[in-house]
Amino acid sequence: MSAETTEEYKEVFDRFDTSGKGSITKNSLGDALAACGAKVPGFKVRDICDGYKEDGISFDEFCKVLNQVKSKNTFKETIKPIEAKKKVNVKKGSDKSSEWTTHTYAEEEKLAFVDWINFRLAKDELLKKLGSIPIAEDGEALFAALKDGIIMNKLVNDSVEDTVDERALNLPNDQGKLSIFKIQENQTLALNSCVAIGCNVVNIGAEDLIQGKAHLCLGLLWQVISPGYINYDLVTAAATDDDKFLNARYAITMARKIGARIFALPEDITEVNPKMIMTVFACLMSVGFAKDQQK
Repeated sequence: MSAETTEEYKEVFDRFDTSGKGSITKNSLGDALAACGAKVPGFKVRDICDGYKEDGISFDEFCKVLNQVKSKNTFKETIKPIEAKKKVNVKKGSDKSSEWTTHTYAEEEKLAFVDWINFRLAKDELLKKLGSIPIAEDGEALFAALKDGIIMNKLVNDSVEDTVDERALNLPNDQGKLSIFKIQENQTLALNSCVAIGCNVVNIGAEDLIQGKAHLCLGLLWQVISPGYINYDLVTAAATDDDKFLNARYAITMARKIGARIFALPEDITEVNPKMIMTVFACLMSVGFAKDQQK
């Protein structure tokens, strides 16, 4: 464990050391582990605590438990080698199952988000000062940029003004460092704010954003950009032609609700009629530009 990591863990540990005696109680162990980014089910925490006769858990003991937990929760992630703008397959293990779960996203999708964020937040003085903007298009730069929670909170405010009180954000110190505990607070604030503007964050936790789980980060970004408009429970998995038609019809309906004059039909989308699809995007962009002019 590096000195920097140890320092961050110690900062978290001290927050839960309410007695100031250099130990934390068994009751606070689960919360302390979670604050360090290690989610442990309650029954597992109880099993760990059963191994200690005394109620107090020292910092060394805490670090030992934390390392054991993190080593068990560290799963392989494989990204297939790709050329630019090809589909990427991300495989992640699950602590609830020994099976693999496969999630996919397209390189074009990631690049579109990078361009959008760089455009919308280009004039943000804080992000420019921190060097967070512009985000590079290469590799995993987008997910690394989302790690500290600052950009996600900024995007929420860009979508719905004044949702987040930015004075509550934890910022890096003079050395450019931000502890795990403070990052966790930023991400929790972001998720709560996403809920406030109508996003569905079920099965998305602060740790998922910190770890940069691609499919969850991108899914949340989609919702933040169009807050409250889309009910994702009504979006199908598009496994059949009928499902695709329902998705297309729903997309057109929601576009019209936000003021876009859509002349395309669902069939134009499902059959990939290039000219009609371009008219859909043009109408959506015109709505966006009109809103920007009103601000």
